[in-house]
Amino acid sequence: KLRKAVQIMKMEEIMTKVQKWFAKLRNRIFFSFVGCFLGIMLLIMGVFQFSSQKYFSQLAVSSTRRELASITDNLESTLQHVINFSISASINDGIIRIARTYPTLPGSEAEQYAVRKKINTIINAIIALSPNIAMWDIMAKDGSFFQAGGYNLSELDSFDKEQIMKQHQNARQAMITGPYFYLPARETLKENGKYVFLISKPIVDLNTRETYGYLMFFIEASTIASPFVNYRPNNSEVTFYITDQENTILLASDLNYTGKTIREAFPFSKRDVENLETQDYLTKENVVYCSTQMSLPDWKLIHVIPMDELMKEQHLSLNEKLTSTFSLFCSTLETGGGS
Repeated sequence: KLRKAVQIMKMEEIMTKVQKWFAKLRNRIFFSFVGCFLGIMLLIMGVFQFSSQKYFSQLAVSSTRRELASITDNLESTLQHVINFSISASINDGIIRIARTYPTLPGSEAEQYAVRKKINTIINAIIALSPNIAMWDIMAKDGSFFQAGGYNLSELDSFDKEQIMKQHQNARQAMITGPYFYLPARETLKENGKYVFLISKPIVDLNTRETYGYLMFFIEASTIASPFVNYRPNNSEVTFYITDQENTILLASDLNYTGKTIREAFPFSKRDVENLETQDYLTKENVVYCSTQMSLPDWKLIHVIPMDELMKEQHLSLNEKLTSTFSLFCSTLETGGGS
C-alpha cells in the first residue's frame, strides 16, 4: 500500500509538471502571436505610409493649387468691383463737366469748397460705403488734387503723377499701380502708415475723347491680402507674395520683402524660378510654392505652405491607426492574461 501511494504521488507530480509546461507553452505561443501580429501591423502601416507619401504629397499640392485659384478669383473680383466704380464715376456727366471746367484747382477757397462738395456728393452716391475703397480723389489735368475725398494725397510716398498721366496717354482703361506708402500728415511713426494700391481711370469727353482729369481710387494692402488670410485656418501661418512680371515683390505677408526680387526672398536658383513659372508649383526643402497668373492686373500670386502643414491630415490618420493598433494590442494582452 505504501508503495502504491508513493507511485500515485509521483504520477501527480509528473502531471503537475506537464500542466505547468503546457501553460508556459501556451503563454509563449500567445505572446509570440501578439508580437507577430503587432509587427505585421506596424510593417503594413509603414509600407502604406511610404508608398502613399508621394500620392498624398501630390494630393496636397493639388489642393493648394485649387485654393490659390479660388484666392485669385476672389482678388480679381475685388479689384474688378473697384474698377467698375471707377468706370461709372468717370463717365458721370457731373464729373466730366467739373473736370472740363476746372483743368486746375479753382482760385478761391469758397469755389474750391463748392466744387469739392459737388464731387463728394456724386462719388459717394456711386461708391456708397464700399469697404474696398480706402481713399479716393480726382486729379485735375495739370496734376493737382481736388482733395474732395478728404485726403491729402500729396503725402503718398513715391507717387509720380507724371507717370500716371503718361501711362494713360494711350490707355483709356482703368490701370492699377503701386504700392505707395501713405503716412498722414499728423502721424510721425511709420508704423501708423499703410501701403495702398491705386486704380486710376482717365476722365474723358465721350464725344471728343479728350482727357480732362483722372479719377483715383485707392485700395489698402490689407484688402489685397484678405483673400489669402481668409482661406487659411486661424492657427496657421499665412505666407504669400504678389509680384510683377519682373519678379519684383509688390506685396507680401512680410512687408519687409516689398521691393525685393523672388530670388532675394527665396532660396531659389534661376532654374527654380523658371520651373515655378512653367509648372505653377515647386517643392523645395519640404516647402510647397504654388503660383498663378492674374489677368488684370498683370500680377503673379505665390502661396507658400510647409509640406508638414499640408500633410497634417495624413499624419493625423497615421496617429489614429497607431493608437487603434496599440489599443487592440492591449486588449488582446489583457484577454490573454486573463485566460
